[in-house]
Amino acid sequence: MLVIAAACGDDGPATSMADASSTVGTDGGTSSTGTGTSAVTETVETTWVGTEGAGSQTTTTGAPTTTGGESETSATGTLDPSTTGAPETSETGVPEPSETGSAEPSETGWFESGSDETDGAADACEYAYREGHGDLFVVFDGSLDLAVRAAFGGPAETLVEPERVCVFVPPESYALAEAMGGAPDDGAFAFLGVPAGQPFWYLPQTPREGLPWLGASTEGVPGAVYDRNELEIAIVPLAMPVGGNVSAWSTDTFGEPTPIYSTVTNVLTFPLLVGAHEHFHWAFTVAGTYTLSIVVRAARSGVVESSAPRQLRFVVDP
Repeated sequence: MLVIAAACGDDGPATSMADASSTVGTDGGTSSTGTGTSAVTETVETTWVGTEGAGSQTTTTGAPTTTGGESETSATGTLDPSTTGAPETSETGVPEPSETGSAEPSETGWFESGSDETDGAADACEYAYREGHGDLFVVFDGSLDLAVRAAFGGPAETLVEPERVCVFVPPESYALAEAMGGAPDDGAFAFLGVPAGQPFWYLPQTPREGLPWLGASTEGVPGAVYDRNELEIAIVPLAMPVGGNVSAWSTDTFGEPTPIYSTVTNVLTFPLLVGAHEHFHWAFTVAGTYTLSIVVRAARSGVVESSAPRQLRFVVDP
């Protein structure tokens, strides 16, 4: 049983896109800034089964597990991103989620077991991620892989292949951005691709009731394996609704944004240190289904290793 100290804030009204920022810090809690937000610590149990069978581990969210050498943060990452080209646009419908509940872990492997009909890129959403804590979780078992870590409506978080998950971005996320005045009238937010004052579908960097709180975690990767203890996540849009764009960003104490991912400005990769656990703001400009291909990369003794591509869908305003 992996016990994670997940940070949760209150649901006080936000006043702008730069209202609050949150990182799961190295002290095991979160640091939150801005108005109307305070952070508390909640213990969340995460079930997992590794290749050697069931195991248990206790980690503190955001505490790097570097063993040997010093971590070094790169502003742009040290690996060359692959050429992505223009994303394909398509008319997209809304997949119907199946009943998810709390799945039982598989006897082997990291992920929850599924039927033959749902393995791979399924048409239906086998696991609906609608609200609460969740991560793009980097899995390491001698090589790199990616899972979605969330509770999916059950009592404990679990790891599931991204192809079997839909992240639902509800109409309330649009109403939230609208209440906050829409896109900021600030050139620093140009990566959103949204005119100033216009609302969009918005998932904040801090937790909010009824919305997914999606971040990224490399807590499952041991230290001193990869060069500089640094990994890179590359995301390529495979299909988006016509006119749609997706962005992710963080904000600092003063509300200044740092783009992490944007299909508008073609920022498609971002670095993470081993042992990191971070959360971001997410923005979607048009309702519909966005299918993203995600790859994790890292260099070991100068040789770049990559995970197999994983696909994750965001269903916006279902």
